[in-house]
Amino acid sequence: MIEIRGVVKFYYIDKNWGFIKGSDKDIFVHKSNLILEPFLKTGDIVEFAIEETERGLMAVNVIKIN
Repeated sequence: MIEIRGVVKFYYIDKNWGFIKGSDKDIFVHKSNLILEPFLKTGDIVEFAIEETERGLMAVNVIKIN
């Protein structure tokens, strides 16, 4: 998997999911794919890999770097 960087567009703490702004697409992120952080917030810079699912792109192995 290729690791890329992006910025958290929004994250619903109460729903445990959100979206990361990637290079040209918004990528879904779920709490179960976060490493070291229990949640994210808007504007966080993250590094992650992308996995193709039947519902679209999903961020996996997400690490907050700021």
